[in-house]
Amino acid sequence: MVPLLGPVSLAARVWLARGDRGLSDPGALRELAHSLAAGTAEHLAALVRAVPGRPAAPLLLEPELSAAVRGAVPNFSGRDRLRAVSAQVCAEQLAPWCARAGPPAPSR
Repeated sequence: MVPLLGPVSLAARVWLARGDRGLSDPGALRELAHSLAAGTAEHLAALVRAVPGRPAAPLLLEPELSAAVRGAVPNFSGRDRLRAVSAQVCAEQLAPWCARAGPPAPSR
């Protein structure tokens, strides 16, 4: 198992240049999700090359997902909360990761 932080939690923890979290910007959230998917696929491929015969099974961790959907992620000052991200938007951010870095095919 290879534990990996998911795109919604990553966006909740990344700070943008203007001082807000990546979760507050739909474009940044989308770009982070696609970049994470590409990087994860490369990382898993490198692990498979380094340890032949052993599949690299990803384990997606999304500890901030619930807070993002509830609108409980604090903004830069900590006094307010970011707007809630819909469950549909969160699912859309998981799709690129699942398509590129999802579970490996069963080994024979």
